[in-house]
Amino acid sequence: MDTTITKTNDISKFINECERLAAETGEPHFVLNWKTLHEIHKRTAETKEDKRDADLEEILDEEEFSIGNIQTVLLMPSMQIYYDTVSKIQNSEERTDWAINKSKKLGFELNSIYNFLEEDEKIPFDKTKEFSMRVNLEDNLCVIMRISPNLMIKVVYISEYNTKEIYSGFFSTNKIIESMTNNIKEEYITSVMREMKLIDLLD
Repeated sequence: MDTTITKTNDISKFINECERLAAETGEPHFVLNWKTLHEIHKRTAETKEDKRDADLEEILDEEEFSIGNIQTVLLMPSMQIYYDTVSKIQNSEERTDWAINKSKKLGFELNSIYNFLEEDEKIPFDKTKEFSMRVNLEDNLCVIMRISPNLMIKVVYISEYNTKEIYSGFFSTNKIIESMTNNIKEEYITSVMREMKLIDLLD
């Protein structure tokens, strides 16, 4: 990906460039681990020229960070993200808290026994692992959202007869609302969506 950054390990420069690219393209951008992306390039190299370029990159351009968009992240959805232009948060635990709070505003609740424990029985929530949240709809239907530590999510609609993945990508309240609107019958989600859209507008 083309950027204006010269070789540096100063994360603030990468963050600034991420924000510039996001403003320019209207799409989220990320500060990622350079070595992870380099290994992906090496594994996916199809020609001798591609492999040679990857080897030269390793010799000449090694640094700590790199910049990518959502297509870059989808090459390895579990990769570590140091910064994203959606939450604008570097600390991974704080980013998880941000996603949980956003999700709760949309009506989702943590989908585990954790919700049924008394306060003195609860252990610290592990923010380094994937977890899920749930919103209940009319007629005992529901939507489950699985959230990874890097905020890549899968949104799954569970109806009476089947289970359907309706969104997969980086955390976005707009995308969550859009996926539910486009895939679930209006009578099942009218009250939930009214509240969601109001909150989304207020955000």
